[in-house]
Amino acid sequence: MVRTLSASGTFVQKYIFLATWLCLTGGLNVLIWSGRMSAAGGGPPSLGAKLTFLAFWILPPLFILWVMRFYKRVQMSDDGLLISDPREEIFVPFSAIASVSQPKIEPKAYVEVAFREPTAFGERIRFIPRPRFGFLPSLDPAVCEFLERMKRASAGTGSAG
Repeated sequence: MVRTLSASGTFVQKYIFLATWLCLTGGLNVLIWSGRMSAAGGGPPSLGAKLTFLAFWILPPLFILWVMRFYKRVQMSDDGLLISDPREEIFVPFSAIASVSQPKIEPKAYVEVAFREPTAFGERIRFIPRPRFGFLPSLDPAVCEFLERMKRASAGTGSAG
């Protein structure tokens, strides 16, 4: 049985938000650079204002892409993890996982999975776990099961060596 561990918003955060950002701020830049939008005093915007808006259009998406490159869609099967992004999907058996960082108190904190050997996605990946909403937010039971399974596995290998 395959169960999803990562939040469904990862695709939206990585791609839909960025496309919307680029379109809206790009349109604003076109208006500013073409002179169709005036400054507060009624005259054309200064070169400094134009360059500021240009940076505001380009730099945030680059930063978000740099940060989000580690975030993947993660599903758990009986034997391991199915890790994917829009271009590729790989299977990683539980035995190939070196460590798992448990999210802090906040359920939206990411989980980082480190591998014993590099995979197609590198030496480690991150995913934002699926939250459950109620009186107090908590982790999805599938994520809790994965964390417990990995905790038991690491305790078993630690005592054997």
